[in-house]
Amino acid sequence: MTYNTQEKFETNTYFDGDVIRWISNNSVPPKDIVEQFFENGFITAEQKEYADNTRDIETAQFIEEYKKAQANRTPAQIEAEKAAVREAFYSWENPINIFTGETY
Repeated sequence: MTYNTQEKFETNTYFDGDVIRWISNNSVPPKDIVEQFFENGFITAEQKEYADNTRDIETAQFIEEYKKAQANRTPAQIEAEKAAVREAFYSWENPINIFTGETY
């Protein structure tokens, strides 16, 4: 399947002020996609910068929210998650949650 940058830009994005976002999930597209939009002249350098900065801020916020949610799990939720991770990654000796440092 060929990735059509112009089609993706025209049919799958919208602007929230100067920040480009995916219609499907309201998130800022990945850095490489935003770079392609810029290189093809679909967005300005300023819009690219806004997109990159907004993505970084929103990602940091998401990670903090995730860490809080992980810290507030019940013992049963923790055990269920550990069991699922061990089942999915049985070949790994010690899987680690890269955001919380929790080992499974």
